[in-house]
Amino acid sequence: MINKFTIPAHWDKKIIKEILDHRSGKDLKNEIDEIYGSLPKPILGHGRTPNSVVQITQKEALDFKKYISKRGIEFAYLLNGPAKKNIIHSKKSDEYLDWIMNEFRADSLTITSIELMKRVRQLNNSIKINVSTIAGIKNVTDLVKYLEFGISKIIPHHDTNRNFSDLEILQKFCTKEKIEIELLATESCLRECPNRWRHYSAIANFKDDASFHINCNTKKINHPSNLLKANFIRPEDLKIYNNIGINRFKITGRSKPKEWITEVIQAYFVEEYSGNLVRLLGISVPKFPIIWNEIFISNKSLKGFLKNFPDNSQQEERYCLNWLEQLSKNGDFKLSEEIINEYTKTE
Repeated sequence: MINKFTIPAHWDKKIIKEILDHRSGKDLKNEIDEIYGSLPKPILGHGRTPNSVVQITQKEALDFKKYISKRGIEFAYLLNGPAKKNIIHSKKSDEYLDWIMNEFRADSLTITSIELMKRVRQLNNSIKINVSTIAGIKNVTDLVKYLEFGISKIIPHHDTNRNFSDLEILQKFCTKEKIEIELLATESCLRECPNRWRHYSAIANFKDDASFHINCNTKKINHPSNLLKANFIRPEDLKIYNNIGINRFKITGRSKPKEWITEVIQAYFVEEYSGNLVRLLGISVPKFPIIWNEIFISNKSLKGFLKNFPDNSQQEERYCLNWLEQLSKNGDFKLSEEIINEYTKTE
């Protein structure tokens, strides 16, 4: 099965050329067919704080879009911040949507708000709509209310990556409805995070979200089983999802250095990685931008981890603790003294 990847827009043509050139001439089945992103601070939010992503002008965005279109890569435009009705039905919002659909010519729109989907369909009945992971779809019941908008793809809730029973049922339903499922591969958020919606709502209102990241990472450092419970999909584990019928995966990382994406996508192209798993993940640490030096998890040492992950939330904690104990004994899991000292102060 050919795996298709959606990667974050760093708006850099050289990076895209490097990725495509690296893949060219090699016997690789996997491919990039979509890039996602948005302007940094538009009228409608996009799931990241404005200052954490590349600062891009409309003219530069148009130039980049033309470049990738010539190379057969589509662009999924993000309108996925939780949006208020008065903003959605404003003149500025309509002008922004008009620019996205008629000048930028996005191939699809990734949206969370049902109200915004309604407005988009009033303006354009043919553009593809994707349901964002922020909408929190975990099962068929969650999905049904979006069907009236003729959606093309869903990016389910983070936790669905590990909820295999629900995911299999969801995949069968989506196959029948001709809807694609795209899973977050480099996911690192806390599993069953209680602050998820508050975090996204803060971002949608263009508020600083450093406190959410600090809270999240404090729980990971003080209770490292949370690092393993996070919903990441290793390059070697793509086949587990292929067996369910899923072959679309999203690489998160719009706020990462642009050079980072080349290392990550190459690992997923070959479905193998011998380094530190944390280098592949989307962990954001305000005080530790070079987090790769602070946390080490040997990717290779996790062979069999996901395949045997319990489909029972009550067993997850013990399962991850057992793995963590073995990894630590073998030197395959390490935390630096610096990061331990910093985060034990804040719990």
